[in-house]
Amino acid sequence: MSQATTTTTSAASAAAASRLSGDPSPRAGVRQTVSRLGVRGSLFGLAIGLTMLGAICVFVATSGLIAQKGKVHSVSTTFKDFRTERNAYEGWLTADDR
Repeated sequence: MSQATTTTTSAASAAAASRLSGDPSPRAGVRQTVSRLGVRGSLFGLAIGLTMLGAICVFVATSGLIAQKGKVHSVSTTFKDFRTERNAYEGWLTADDR
């Protein structure tokens, strides 16, 4: 059990030391990966990224439209009530004018 703890501790200290020693950032790993893919792989990655961005935009737009639909319905109901009250008031005003 103590050997496993020592191995875990030494691995953790080695990882901390590599972060402090100025090793290249994780972005360098991404750049190396992209350069290994070549032009074709980069284009596929760009296409996949743009597709995902488009899907997110469609989701946000759809959820916004659904939320607005509920608001429009509640305003429509309020306007119908207002129109009914206005017609009743006008009817009351003109009922005496016979």
